[in-house]
Amino acid sequence: MKNLGSILYFIAGFLFLLAAWSGSGPAFYAIGACFFALGIASWPKNSP
Repeated sequence: MKNLGSILYFIAGFLFLLAAWSGSGPAFYAIGACFFALGIASWPKNSP
């Protein structure tokens, strides 16, 4: 369950990119990319 926040960011990014691709507007591409970046940044790092 530690990854839930990151997974939700990825899902939100995918949905925004899907909305942009369907013709909602170019701003949705930027918002989707930001959510993907948030998902990558919040992904827990494996410590040795």
